[in-house]
Amino acid sequence: MANASARHFVTGRRESSTHHCVVLQRRSRVRILMVNSHAASGGAARMALTLVRALNALGQEADLYHCGDAVKAPPLYGMRRLGSRQMNAVLARCGSSLAVRDMGVARDIGRVAESADVVHLHNLHGYYLDWDRLLHAVGERPLIWTWHDMWAVTGRCASSQGCEGWRGGCDPCPRLELYPAAWFDHAASEYARKSEWLARLSRLLIVTPSQWLRNMAIERGLAAERIVQVPNPVDVSDFQPTPMFRARQHFRLPVEERLLLFVAADCNNPQKGYHSFLRTLDQTGWRGLVAGGMPQDIPSNVTYLGSFADARTLSLCYSAADALAVPSSFDNAPNTVIESMACGTPVFGFATGGIPSLMHPDCGGVVPVGDVKALAALLQCQLSTRGKTNTTVSRIREHAVQHWGSESVANRYIELYGRVRACD
Repeated sequence: MANASARHFVTGRRESSTHHCVVLQRRSRVRILMVNSHAASGGAARMALTLVRALNALGQEADLYHCGDAVKAPPLYGMRRLGSRQMNAVLARCGSSLAVRDMGVARDIGRVAESADVVHLHNLHGYYLDWDRLLHAVGERPLIWTWHDMWAVTGRCASSQGCEGWRGGCDPCPRLELYPAAWFDHAASEYARKSEWLARLSRLLIVTPSQWLRNMAIERGLAAERIVQVPNPVDVSDFQPTPMFRARQHFRLPVEERLLLFVAADCNNPQKGYHSFLRTLDQTGWRGLVAGGMPQDIPSNVTYLGSFADARTLSLCYSAADALAVPSSFDNAPNTVIESMACGTPVFGFATGGIPSLMHPDCGGVVPVGDVKALAALLQCQLSTRGKTNTTVSRIREHAVQHWGSESVANRYIELYGRVRACD
């Protein structure tokens, strides 16, 4: 950012019963070490990678350490150990995530963290990382932890699917099949260990992308001033509108039909609502488009577009559709929502988790969870006559850039890095 080093800004405010801190300082280059399970697969990975690139474009020094592969190509550093995921999947199922043996990953990341100004954690689950050892290694560093799901709140699972057991310590766990799956119930001990760490980390700020998850963190016992709500970023240069007819030509799709899109890394995950999507198609008579992991069931009124690692091709999927359906039964703040809106495509879904707060105020919307008839009626009410218009595209795109543009979100994180470094 031009002349960024010459600017002054308030890095943040943190209040507690023991002290009050307001810091005014010069913005300087910050060395940020990010940690996430992957760099390409899943919403947390896309968010972390987008943020790393935006921070570096603003003159910061950000690297992402992950276990998606073993390739080291700055700013991405793959830390995967051969065979570790398979071994730890068994260990975690038998003895909780505290039983994971990561073959030195946490140790090596801890050594790198010694030269970082801030350690920024993302997803710590996924059978690749001894998170307990990692927190031992980085616990004295200025620490940001962005929560992408409920894993830090619960004793074991990343999404409770409506189970309220986390409010009482997850003892016992009635849903051992939920990811990350377990064969034996150690949820209460893992819940207690997470509670110890959340109380011990004095230089920790929690970031949530939704008010819904922030409320859960407060219910978990964290002080409100330690929790900051910052939206996930979207790279609006990658995700941008393409004229609908051109996007449909790219995939050889019919130009005149109403097309409803469904996007998920794992379309067969019941939480994502693929079968509700199919029922919505039956109610509306529209044709369906699917991008991401291949569904097990692809009826004749659905076109599977494929799984795309590059954002530009995925943005064509959004542009080809009249609308995106997000019929999740449970979710936090899906990247698909903000990616679709950055491409000017309205979003319709179920009112769960943080999804309602992401909706455009006058195009798109949510209905009660599971109410397929209401979802179909909302789609037909808003789009059946003319479909997605140029005016609609421009209005939604402007809203997305304003609220979730990666540069804007990165600047908010830079302020938080200054805050967590200055106030301890």
